[in-house]
Amino acid sequence: MGVIQLQAISKKFGRVVAVDNVDLEVKDGEFMTILGPSGSGKTTILSVIAGFEAPTSGKVEIGNTDVTNYPPHKRDVGLVFQSYALFPHLTVFHNVAFPLKVRKVPKEEIESKVRRVLELVRLDKFADRKPNELSGGQQQRVALARAFVFEPSILLLDEPLAALDRKLRQEVQIEIKELQRSLGITTITVTHDQEEALTMSDRMLILNDGSIEQLGTPEELYSRPKSRFVADFLGTANFFEGMIESSNDSVYLNVNKSNKINLDNKYNSSVGKEGCLLVRPEQLAISSADSKEGYSGIIESAVYLGNEYRYHIESELGDKVIVIEVGNTHRWEVGEQVKFTWKQTDQWLLIN
Repeated sequence: MGVIQLQAISKKFGRVVAVDNVDLEVKDGEFMTILGPSGSGKTTILSVIAGFEAPTSGKVEIGNTDVTNYPPHKRDVGLVFQSYALFPHLTVFHNVAFPLKVRKVPKEEIESKVRRVLELVRLDKFADRKPNELSGGQQQRVALARAFVFEPSILLLDEPLAALDRKLRQEVQIEIKELQRSLGITTITVTHDQEEALTMSDRMLILNDGSIEQLGTPEELYSRPKSRFVADFLGTANFFEGMIESSNDSVYLNVNKSNKINLDNKYNSSVGKEGCLLVRPEQLAISSADSKEGYSGIIESAVYLGNEYRYHIESELGDKVIVIEVGNTHRWEVGEQVKFTWKQTDQWLLIN
């Protein structure tokens, strides 16, 4: 059994269905990320777990206890919001101590617990400062410390890194994951940042219009998505569409009636159906136009991004193809005729 169980949870706001019959189990000590486009129901699910929103139907269990009708302060849940919600007039120490004071913890115990958690987030030397004297990353760690200090069984993070710049966000992602792992706190975070989700999660939940589109590990969702929606939403994707056909014991995808992409023979049972082949940009390789293997194309744009080149190719397969080459590779020029290819083991077929 999981620490958190959502059973047939639905939430309506008037006629709008924000969450539609969601079942979810979050395991003890797991870091799960809820990901999806705006309006998909991410924050609503988090609010239902926290107790800020009552479900229209369904049941919420935490630690095998039905908490559906419990108020937030009785759910043993720590919360970190996008805005951090720090008290500007209080010091770092007293911001972190606040949840303990509300719970009427003895003064000596408050002192030791706050000092310990501030050491964990490396802010023990900033205990007497006010929030406006801290950087964005430090404020974020104060918010985390406040959520950790009363040792909740569950931590909920609502877009906690959205206000940070890219470099700092990447640093804090690792800090949060290491802290969560060391303390063993079951954590659910909501984000729109795909890289953040891939970096931090044990499992990821992709939502679409209030329903679960797919649940799995980051590797499963990125490399083996169950739908084009998941493939397209998570990262950059190349899609090749066509009819699945066979001849001479070979199975292939017939693209624009003139090009064939070989498929594994396990798809023999899908012959006659329409298919969509997914290949990620980093799995493609570019070679010269006189190469014996590959599909022909013309470099339409070439962008240098420091550690990689990103190319857009007008291809004979009909659609523009995106290729990412990492490291010190040959620079292909705009207008140059090339060929591109990929390993069959890197492609993933979605049956329409």
